[in-house]
Amino acid sequence: MKAFELRQIGDYREYKDLSIQEVTPFIDVAKDFVKEVEEYLVNEKF
Repeated sequence: MKAFELRQIGDYREYKDLSIQEVTPFIDVAKDFVKEVEEYLVNEKF
């Protein structure tokens, strides 16, 4: 299941417990995203 699909389940259904196995693949992706946003903000002087 992709992150978007998991988000849809979390946002629009009653409730979905996510297992560590489901979320672990997205941790590094999220860290990379935050790093890129931080670098962009620094470079653009925000």
